[in-house]
Amino acid sequence: MTMAEAARERDERAAARPRGSARRLALRLGAAALVVVALAVLLQPWWLAPLVSARLSASARRPVHVDTMWVTLAGSFEPRVEFRGVRIDNAAWADTHQPMAALRSATAIVSWRSFGEGRPVIALMTLRDGTVDLERRADGLRNWRLGHPDDRGPGRYKLLAIRGENASVRFLHERLALDFTATARPRGAADGRDTASMPTQLDLRGSWRSVPFAVSASTGEALTFLETGRMFRVRGHVDSGAARLDVDGQAADIVHDPRIDARVVLAAPSLAPLAALLGTDRRGDRPLHLEGDLKGEPGRYLLSAAKGRLGESDFAGELGWTRGSERDVVRARLTSESTHLSDLRALAPRAPAKTIEHAAAAASAAAHRDDPTTAAPPPRLLDAELSFAARHLHAKGMPWLQGGRIDASLVDHRLVLSHFDLGVAGGRAQGNASIDVDAVPVRGDAELDLSGVRIESLLGARAAKALLTGTLHGNAALRASGDSAAALLASASGSVDAALSGGTISSLLDAEMGLQGGRVVRSMLSGAEPIAIRCAAAVLEVGHGRARVRTLVLDTDRTRTLGTGSIDLARESLDLVLTPEAKQSGLFILDRSIRVYGPLHDIRHALIPREAVRATAPRGCRPERP
Repeated sequence: MTMAEAARERDERAAARPRGSARRLALRLGAAALVVVALAVLLQPWWLAPLVSARLSASARRPVHVDTMWVTLAGSFEPRVEFRGVRIDNAAWADTHQPMAALRSATAIVSWRSFGEGRPVIALMTLRDGTVDLERRADGLRNWRLGHPDDRGPGRYKLLAIRGENASVRFLHERLALDFTATARPRGAADGRDTASMPTQLDLRGSWRSVPFAVSASTGEALTFLETGRMFRVRGHVDSGAARLDVDGQAADIVHDPRIDARVVLAAPSLAPLAALLGTDRRGDRPLHLEGDLKGEPGRYLLSAAKGRLGESDFAGELGWTRGSERDVVRARLTSESTHLSDLRALAPRAPAKTIEHAAAAASAAAHRDDPTTAAPPPRLLDAELSFAARHLHAKGMPWLQGGRIDASLVDHRLVLSHFDLGVAGGRAQGNASIDVDAVPVRGDAELDLSGVRIESLLGARAAKALLTGTLHGNAALRASGDSAAALLASASGSVDAALSGGTISSLLDAEMGLQGGRVVRSMLSGAEPIAIRCAAAVLEVGHGRARVRTLVLDTDRTRTLGTGSIDLARESLDLVLTPEAKQSGLFILDRSIRVYGPLHDIRHALIPREAVRATAPRGCRPERP
């Protein structure tokens, strides 16, 4: 080797030494960094908890303490945050007699959906051995906001499911008037069957709209709140006063638009305990019992009632609710073997529907008035459809009432009875009606056709005393407006006509109406007998609450009586003049008219000078329409 080659080799070895040293140094630094990271991960419980506690204490302006805290991966490869020894003081405006949180441990599994939604999404929160107090004021202030305690805006976190192990959570929501405490504990073998599918015992105590309630239920391991689609088993009951609701089935995502498939049984001594749910006070003390299958998913629910009872009335059928884009729809398809009208009246609220709706809107506006960051949602419009059929109808003082069917709907505050068909004294009363409850005052109209009604059944004892029989036919078309029954009667307008066919009347009553003294004495001595009615008809013109007689005729083989006058619907009184004409000569026939007048509950009569009445005998005993 020459001297030049030796020098070149020496220079190459000298140049290679720094490169090897740099590589070794980089490897050592990388290894050191990995060691630091590994130590940081391994030592999370010692350094992460103090750091987080200090930062949250400063931002929340109250003590926040966590003994240890670390992050791992769950079985689903989602981040899992573990907390041990959690203690958080309550906000100054909340219930300071208890901490906001005092737990032995808590675990939060963070969903990867958090990245897509731009906020933390907790797939499952597990609370163990302790208590949590959550309070939200009507203005949106929340005691659980630690990073931004004065923020009243929308939620920053989304909780999908929760699990409790010997833990209790108190939740107070001023705007909803809801305050309850829920306690969860593991069920043991002594707690009953199905501990594998329902390992948790859940108990709630609280009040909603000032009505106390209590819940006791066996449930699945975790309760799903939102957007999971995962059903959990539930079997238990809700008590409120003397009312009780039993549930046995499955549920999911129970906070908003819950999914449910369960058997439900509701029993209550009256509707009063359900006032908070129904939204208004209810009359009466009629017991309620309802059982059926409740199935539902977001925006659609259906209760199929195997059997139900309200007071003395039974019912069965389906009741459904569906959410629309702008309005919701309630549909009911019910049948009954026996229904008492007094039980149906108990379902009506004390206040008019419009008053209740306005009160609800005012309450909603008041709840949002103090919240500058959120606007009150527009009230949801509600439509309703009802089909109800009863084989037997009962009402006090109406023994002639039989079964019937009603088809009705409520759309845009307009109640429409598209068809009703009632059995009345062996005949039918059919028609339709509509009421505009949004009008000021309320407006309504109705049409009624009466056919085949036996007047002796309709009048009862009065018809038997007068030996009055026959088949009544007629129709009416009326319209009215007003915010009370008296106002509706006072504004009524339209027409009414009626006729009696195939009828008979007592010879004594016919003689008395004809003012034929000789026939009256003869009927009293020999006994009254039925005589045929050739024609009995009436036509009334109704205007401004007063029905004026256009045609009134009662025609038999012996007497023909015509009438004039009016009936005051609002005052429930009448003033009629009946003018009889004897068709046969006889003794002691008075040439007078009869005035019938006074309130309907105390009708009087008197003889007056005879009035001339225009003869308007309708053809075929069917009155001519006005």
